Amino acid sequence: MDGKKQFVMDRGSKKPLDIKGITKADLEDRFKPGHGMVKVGGEVLDMFNEALPTIQNDLVALGAFDDPNVLFNMEYVSGKTNVQDYGSNFIAIHGLNKMETKEVQGKRQMLTKRFSTEFNYDKTALQSLLNNLAPIAKKRGFEVYGSVPTEMTSKPNFSSALSKQYTVVSNKEDKTQSLDKWLNELNLIPKDSFIFMNVNSTKKKVGAVSKQVYLAILKGENVDILFEDEDDKQKAINGFVTYLATEKLGDEVLKVLDSPMGSVENHEGVVIRDKKISNKPFKITGKFILGGLTSDF
Repeated sequence: MDGKKQFVMDRGSKKPLDIKGITKADLEDRFKPGHGMVKVGGEVLDMFNEALPTIQNDLVALGAFDDPNVLFNMEYVSGKTNVQDYGSNFIAIHGLNKMETKEVQGKRQMLTKRFSTEFNYDKTALQSLLNNLAPIAKKRGFEVYGSVPTEMTSKPNFSSALSKQYTVVSNKEDKTQSLDKWLNELNLIPKDSFIFMNVNSTKKKVGAVSKQVYLAILKGENVDILFEDEDDKQKAINGFVTYLATEKLGDEVLKVLDSPMGSVENHEGVVIRDKKISNKPFKITGKFILGGLTSDF
């Protein structure tokens, strides 16, 4: 921007605008008309660009000022931005990630993939940035949060979720059993598998672990009609069980978590950062795994 630094967005895809960085002027080229990110993206970029002189020293300390591959892992909520109505406007910066591009071996050829991972950054510098950003955000009616601590008010009631019955419909039989039994039969999560699904009289290539597969089976569509290949059919059922457990067991965790922003059950999820559980942060979303279907995003 006239030789000066500015903030840009990156959705992590291989689209040229993501690789270049999406400026405010690029938003309507990157997203379809009416997409929620056009308005919100512009507000985010305006806010951060206004704050740039104030937070420059913090960006230098974080290694972000001269490295365009460093990203803020953040959420921006204006009332009812996604699905949940929070009753207030806020920015939550969960941490800093670094974007990388790598060549990985696919089934038939080498593939180029972009992905981001959290790196070891100066937590004090991030808190300083949050403190310096807060007054500028407040002028625009937003609060600023970093990692919001949560605590369990009781143990999750997994047995309640595990005992509920779910049915998979097929030509041979309608198989109904508890989530616990479905999970005991899950020998492999097909997270990287693609299968062919009959959609509107055409074969569509979909992820075995995907919302489309999950919803079709959950709503009682016949797996023998949806998937002609026996291997695809089993992968689809495994993907369905994976999604089902992720949603239902996630809900039980969120129900017993509390935070300074209120009960986490009423929020869109929680990021788990605990080396005793996982070396990488991960998110528990519960019912929002489907709630996003009603969003402008």
